[in-house]
Amino acid sequence: MQTKPELLSPIVNIAKRHHYRGVTLDFFMSCWKVIIHAIEEKVNSLTGYDAEDVHYLQSVIRKTYDACETLFLKEWMETQVDILQDELMKSNREMTLSKNKYQNIFDGVSDLIIVTDSNGNIVELNTAAKKYFEKYLNQENLCVCDLLGTDCDSLFVSFWGLSDDDEKYITLNRNDHFLMKVCSLDKVAQNYKGYIVMLNDVTGVVIRNQMLKNEVNKKTSELRKSKKFFQSIFSSTNAGIFIFDSDFKVYTQNRTAENIVGMDAQHLNNLGVNSYLIIEDGSGVTNVMKNLESNSTWSGELRLNTCNNTIYILATINAMDVEDEKFYSLIFIDISEIKNLEYQLVSEKRMVEEKNIALRNVIQAMMDENEKNIKELCKYASFQLESMLDEITTESRYEVRKELKSNILLKMRSFKDEFHDSEQSDEFASLTHSESIVCNYIKAGYSSKEIAEKLNVSIDTIQTHRKNIRKKFGITDKCINLYSYVKSNY
Repeated sequence: MQTKPELLSPIVNIAKRHHYRGVTLDFFMSCWKVIIHAIEEKVNSLTGYDAEDVHYLQSVIRKTYDACETLFLKEWMETQVDILQDELMKSNREMTLSKNKYQNIFDGVSDLIIVTDSNGNIVELNTAAKKYFEKYLNQENLCVCDLLGTDCDSLFVSFWGLSDDDEKYITLNRNDHFLMKVCSLDKVAQNYKGYIVMLNDVTGVVIRNQMLKNEVNKKTSELRKSKKFFQSIFSSTNAGIFIFDSDFKVYTQNRTAENIVGMDAQHLNNLGVNSYLIIEDGSGVTNVMKNLESNSTWSGELRLNTCNNTIYILATINAMDVEDEKFYSLIFIDISEIKNLEYQLVSEKRMVEEKNIALRNVIQAMMDENEKNIKELCKYASFQLESMLDEITTESRYEVRKELKSNILLKMRSFKDEFHDSEQSDEFASLTHSESIVCNYIKAGYSSKEIAEKLNVSIDTIQTHRKNIRKKFGITDKCINLYSYVKSNY
């Protein structure tokens, strides 16, 4: 019996599918042997068949196995050649694409790229390098040293010893600045000796850096000047200045503050700020600082305990942020003399008020006494005049009545002389009785309201008396105070 290949095509197709899935020939043949052995065992276990028939089946199975093995081997070998050819063509295409891609990158980048052999002779330049080094391209045996303007020995010593990660700045044509990186080609291909020199144009960056450097130098110079101005003002100002940090420790203080306090920063920090700066209500100054937001201020009076005594200061506290750290400035002036004058004025004012009260009481007593004397005088005059009038009434003789009348007039003049001060001026004498009383109260320092209460009249009546008094005294200037005028002239 001969096995026909077409009868085995289903089995061959199964082998192809496994081959395409990546199954190797050895693995597939091992599986196929297992299947054949299983079939043979099954045939051997058959009963009811002649030995000759069983032997025939076994020979068929063997021939089928041998034929399949040949077909499988052929399939794997032919397919392997096809696959290798396909892979080779695919690799060639990929290499061509990669070469084109990297060639495009090589020619398209703006960096200057120079490929050299192991001696530094130029093998290839990209488009940017050809354009930049155009004037050198006509020379034969062109070396990279010619392009970079240095000798090869110096170049190899300076650059070829660099690692692939090292970079170095160089200057070409005086004003063009490049960042140079050198890579060895033997890391790409072992048998290829040479280098790739990459020059990245950093002229703009260098110029910008120089401009920034000049700007930084300018700003630094201005900061130095500002610092000197600040230090000059800080040291020479007559106001004391403390600078506290976020922990309320003295960061620095000017000379005026140190002279006033009489202690250095370390001594003050040992004491604690609340022990030498006290608010009028007795609380510490740290409460004020804690409640201050950045760029906000607080102003008020504080007590400052110095090494010798306690003084009063007028202080301004400002909160500020410096590089994410909070600081507080306290600027103060000594107002102890002003406070002492203030206390002295308050004391003198209190004494004047007490004297004024005493004077008012004395004047009131004098006026009460004067009023009593007037009443007694009126009573005495009334008694004297009544007796004389009675005599006139009863006397019939003309001469006697005339004499009595003359005596009455003399008596009345004597009463008038006793009532009025002989040294008073004509102006004061021109006042009415009510105006005289009001004028005496004004001289004693009573207000219009107080005089109205004393005399049991309205304030308008007192104001009318005041106008009449000013008119009779000839006071036309409204700037002249009636109290001052009366006190100094009468």
